[in-house]
Amino acid sequence: MCPASGPPPTAGPASPTTRGTAARHRAGESYPVTRRRFATAGAFVLLTDGVVEGPSFPIEAGLSQVTRLVSANADGDPATVADVAMSVAEFTGHTDDSAVLVLRFDAAAPRAG
Repeated sequence: MCPASGPPPTAGPASPTTRGTAARHRAGESYPVTRRRFATAGAFVLLTDGVVEGPSFPIEAGLSQVTRLVSANADGDPATVADVAMSVAEFTGHTDDSAVLVLRFDAAAPRAG
């Protein structure tokens, strides 16, 4: 979870006094890449705090409700998963920025040999 209204991205490499992340990749730089093979299909759901907390809705309740709804719909269409996650924002008691990103993935095929 991250706030959608964070600081603007910087135009260069990050430093201890720079807020945000670098807005571009620099030629010749290497960036870490991690690959994982998932044994089962599933979904990653990223969301902003405006979906799960507000003046009339504690974050623990919001995260619990999103977890329950996403778990029940994780094998569905990504748009459906996003819709059920976003529906929790109605309970927050405000009109703060709310965003949901869903990444669905299939199980990896078994390795030969």
